[in-house]
Amino acid sequence: MSQYAHPEVLVDTQWLMNHLNDPTVRVVKVNTSSEPYKNAHIPGTVFWNIFTDLLLPNLRMNLDPTAIEKLLARSGISNDTTVIAYGSYPGTEAWIFWLLKLFGHDRVYVLNGGYQKWVAEGCPLATDLSKRHADSVLCQIS
Repeated sequence: MSQYAHPEVLVDTQWLMNHLNDPTVRVVKVNTSSEPYKNAHIPGTVFWNIFTDLLLPNLRMNLDPTAIEKLLARSGISNDTTVIAYGSYPGTEAWIFWLLKLFGHDRVYVLNGGYQKWVAEGCPLATDLSKRHADSVLCQIS
């Protein structure tokens, strides 16, 4: 990860695999539709819809502290939670990183390689959010 300007904001798939059972870690997927999330996601992931959770009806960013606090609370995120962001569109992870940093959340990171790398390495997938557990499958790190 040394080729990145700020590798300290990234976590790799193996780190996340090792922390799937950690109650202080919350993975957030951001997308415009919940369908890809329902089909398969990283175990324990919460879903944020860009249009209904992050934007106002006029498509401006919702920067209301109360709205963000409610979203974080609904997602099981407190000040002590480490947040790992990934999304289906380029830049959505960075957007979540920036947004949470803007509101003072110190423990936010981006999944290096995103969902595509997670799948390519054979890491476990889930279709149900109700269980936060890691399968005993190891990622195939290349």
